[in-house]
Amino acid sequence: MGENGRWIYGHLELVDDAVFVDSDYQIPKTSHHRDSLPGHLANSATVRELCQDEDFAVCLYEALADHHWVNETSGKTFKTGWANAARWVAEIRDINESYLDFFDAGIPGFVSQEVMDVLNSLGWLHESVRDTSRDLEMAENLVVRSEANPVGKTPLWYSCWMQGLSAEETLGGRMHRCAYRGQVNIREWEQFYMLNDWDI
Repeated sequence: MGENGRWIYGHLELVDDAVFVDSDYQIPKTSHHRDSLPGHLANSATVRELCQDEDFAVCLYEALADHHWVNETSGKTFKTGWANAARWVAEIRDINESYLDFFDAGIPGFVSQEVMDVLNSLGWLHESVRDTSRDLEMAENLVVRSEANPVGKTPLWYSCWMQGLSAEETLGGRMHRCAYRGQVNIREWEQFYMLNDWDI
């Protein structure tokens, strides 16, 4: 366990005293296209330095998870889910942390002004107004496919969101019931959230 109680890969050696030894194992880095948002972040010395501050790192995670960003030069858009956002922040910090230190941290849906300014300086703008009709159609299709899957056991990962379970016939309510019945996996759940922008 590293500073501030955060988990870092390694082991304890108990001889005369307890000593933490960093692991030789290094978490494999994700390969990003240099023109993508993750690529710009990874190649920015400013971002790497700022991310050494844990508070900024959490704010960056908040801004990456489930937000639409558009590159003002190329017009390329970017959006990712919670797990990838957490993984990329941990990689940028580069101290061999587990991405779980950042997964589901902070305030979902929040973008701090500091992070907004940094991303803007890299050429990425927050896409706050967009046509969501296609996303909604894809979300509806995902729910229909999930409802057709065999019923299984409630997965452990769903326990974090079980408070949202209800009998509502909204897309969100139906997807919650699919998750409760084991008809959807975590990736499909995350994809639905990204498409539908619903409040869990």
